[in-house]
Amino acid sequence: MLRHSEDETLLDRIESAADALRSHLRSGLDGAGILLAPLEARALLYLQAHPGCSQADFVHAAGRDKGQVARLVKLLGERGLLVALPDRDDRRIGRLWLTDAGQALGTQVRAARLEGGRELLAGLDARERARLATLLGKIGAATPPGSASDDMPGAAD
Repeated sequence: MLRHSEDETLLDRIESAADALRSHLRSGLDGAGILLAPLEARALLYLQAHPGCSQADFVHAAGRDKGQVARLVKLLGERGLLVALPDRDDRRIGRLWLTDAGQALGTQVRAARLEGGRELLAGLDARERARLATLLGKIGAATPPGSASDDMPGAAD
């Protein structure tokens, strides 16, 4: 019988925590009546924090391929949640802006995310939260380029 090494056990715990985070986010969104896929919710949060970013910036932050992000941008645009406008200096570059509806929904997503996060982190005191943030920051710093980054909310997707 193969025994788990300490590293495997730690990785299992990280995956379990990521699963719990996704579950809390999903139940928070569902509880608030927000019908968005996790990546759609993350996109709204990212675009709130980075208004007017380029689609290429978003591709890098999301750690997704250009085609997937293009489909997501099209979908959110069709839903009236964002607009892509040409850059004023280089019209080949599309800048992404949330509409008023996108801003409002993003605010709801943020509130649902925080509520779910509070439940998830309720058992940690302030010192433990600070230590966890430090350790997760170290893990994030080791993330290869082109992967989901610290700039992308809910990167555990």
